[in-house]
Amino acid sequence: MKPSPWLLAVLWVGLIGGWFGPPALQAGESLPGADLRLGVNPTLGHLPILAKRKGLLDHPPHPVHFEYYRFGQQVMNALLQDNVDAGIVGLGPLVFASLAGVRFQILATTATYYDLYRLAVRQDRGISSIADLVGKRIAVPKESTMSFFFHNFLTENGISASKVEIVYVDRIDQMPEMLRQGEIDAFCARDPYASEAEKLLPGKISILSAPDLPANTINLVSTAKVIGEKREAFKSLLRSLMTASDQTRSAPQESLALLESVKEVDKKFLRQQWRKIHHEVFLGQELLLRMESIARWAIRNRLVPARSHPNYREYLDPSLLEEVRPEAVTLIH
Repeated sequence: MKPSPWLLAVLWVGLIGGWFGPPALQAGESLPGADLRLGVNPTLGHLPILAKRKGLLDHPPHPVHFEYYRFGQQVMNALLQDNVDAGIVGLGPLVFASLAGVRFQILATTATYYDLYRLAVRQDRGISSIADLVGKRIAVPKESTMSFFFHNFLTENGISASKVEIVYVDRIDQMPEMLRQGEIDAFCARDPYASEAEKLLPGKISILSAPDLPANTINLVSTAKVIGEKREAFKSLLRSLMTASDQTRSAPQESLALLESVKEVDKKFLRQQWRKIHHEVFLGQELLLRMESIARWAIRNRLVPARSHPNYREYLDPSLLEEVRPEAVTLIH
């Protein structure tokens, strides 16, 4: 007796959907492509590191895997080369990338840093005060928030940038050794680099700071393509970062102790800065204003070929954060 057409149809559906279809997701497994590769600078990416240390980023179906980089520019390069799906990046690398025509999407600010940057100066080169910077060779990383800070530092203290010799460097970690070798008289950086200079030249270094100058914000950034492909994974990441942020504000010392247990974290820098870091996941109008300010400064000082900056509202994607926690989005539409 021949099988009925109905039975053959049922067998065919079972063959396609069961025997040759994907196996059912087991406990502890992730959906293919549902995980995220996150580029993190361990000096400034404290919130995602804390979330991972708390176990908030390891649960399927959307686990997050870290790739560590020393500088924000390295994180951006990794994102553009598809070595990571997203990155934690400060304002400088983002603005300079945008002025070079790179498109990206900022999903949220994860932390705001105050009193972050320092000037390490050589006392034996006749520098004992801010006024003594006139005529000196001072190194700064070119495409960075540190460079923007340094120009503001000069302006706030009544010194024209034309009165100092600015030496632009590609890598921030070059500067302590340049100072030791006498190639420069001072440099602008965050720790641990200013502290490294003190170790290289004990008793010869002074540290100048300006705690009231604009802060740097650290941001979660990706591309429109990756966000479209991994939307649920990004929402899961934002939820985890918000949980870590809430817990950090309610139990700051416990969070500090957890971060200090992570080998990649610079513990001295962390202890110095801990009370000056505001951990909060949000997307606000202030971010747009800061990006525009850095862009105008870079164009005015001819640090980039661009003669105008893009509309930075187009570089923000508030849609995921609006789904996760709507009140965290304070952009003016």
